[in-house]
Amino acid sequence: MEKTAWIKIKKAAWPITAAVLAIALIGALAWGRSAANGRAATQANLEHLYQSAFDGLDNGLRTISTDLSKLRVATSSAQQTVLLSAVWREAAQVQEAAGLLPLNTRTSNALLRFINQTGDYCYMLCKRVQAGQGIGEEQYKTLLTLEEQSGAVADELDGMREENVDWAAFSAEAIEKAQSEAFDGFNKLSQSIEAYPTLIYDGPFSESEEKRTPVSSALEPVSYRAAQAAMEQLFPGVYTRKDDVDGQVPQYAMEAELESGQTLDLRVTKHGGLLYAILPSQATATDVIPEPAQVPALEKAALAFLEEAGFSNMSGVYAQFYAGAAVLNFAPVQNGVILYPDLVKVWVDSSTQQILGLEAHNYIVNHKERQLPSPATDLVSLSKRVSERLRIENTRLALIPCEDGQERLCYEFTGTNGEDTFSLYLDAKTGLEQNVLLIVDAEDGVFVY
Repeated sequence: MEKTAWIKIKKAAWPITAAVLAIALIGALAWGRSAANGRAATQANLEHLYQSAFDGLDNGLRTISTDLSKLRVATSSAQQTVLLSAVWREAAQVQEAAGLLPLNTRTSNALLRFINQTGDYCYMLCKRVQAGQGIGEEQYKTLLTLEEQSGAVADELDGMREENVDWAAFSAEAIEKAQSEAFDGFNKLSQSIEAYPTLIYDGPFSESEEKRTPVSSALEPVSYRAAQAAMEQLFPGVYTRKDDVDGQVPQYAMEAELESGQTLDLRVTKHGGLLYAILPSQATATDVIPEPAQVPALEKAALAFLEEAGFSNMSGVYAQFYAGAAVLNFAPVQNGVILYPDLVKVWVDSSTQQILGLEAHNYIVNHKERQLPSPATDLVSLSKRVSERLRIENTRLALIPCEDGQERLCYEFTGTNGEDTFSLYLDAKTGLEQNVLLIVDAEDGVFVY
């Protein structure tokens, strides 16, 4: 359509002369300065990553507000479709930016819920307009509300920008407690967003969807001790328990200080002991966007980690690149069918192939053994329904999420038209067209629209 170098020090022979001691001391001081410089550079890279994500969040929300404002006067279905789909696409980019920020659970949940609902509501309206139903008066009122809310959030972010956010204060421990003055702006932001009324509509990101029971809740409860033991197999080190996380997927929170010096902020589900998230807690070794030739090695490293962490039969689906890191998206495969509702995202350092982060919410909420139906329409006859203007390069079966909250087994036809790449989804039972995606292979990743 999404592994540390060791230094061995040999004991010196005794006795050591004063001259050798002096040289060793000078060397140690020089090494200390070098290490300090390295830590400073790492911190600078991390702060640069946070600032870039913050800018993407702020600018993206401002763009969303602007496009929504245009819908107040746009009357043609063609222009309404363009604007609604633009908001939907921008919301996806804003969500990615928000996911890179060191936000506590409360702020992250509030922000992502607002962004998801905004994008999904516009996608639902876009499909409605395309079906010739138009935008009703109540829907215009909702769009105006979303316009005002996204603009208000952007205004608050502008105010935080003017005050210069102190990214150095965002340590893993401080993030969840949010006690530093640096968090005041984000705390105020989450309070504002939580006051927004929930949208009432039947979309996959509606409130009812967010509150539905995750598949993982049927798994056996595990103790914190068992959850930590499982993580120690993946990441040997010194562990500190943090405050538990409540919500749709209850989690144990822990911080692991590895022998390499790396610190990981981990989340593990209380049912099943599944790895729910690794929150990025350090900068990459470089701030250069990965080259396309590096992607296979990064994907191999991520797949090896996923297998070790209990995510089996995964396949890479698309990637996004940021300064020094790749965010690779994977989906499980069952009997040759790729399960798009169960995506897992993995952050990988492009220079060291070290795992920096992971987000498995969709997998944990949705993943189970599906009772997949046999395709009622054969591939040969279905291929004839594909536009002759699409030069088919790859075909496979895929389970996709639909805007009505259901899942459908489809044939995925990926091909080109001119210089553009598209994926077309035809229902394997009815043969009806379910979705068309534009695949953009850009400098900073592969994106789907």
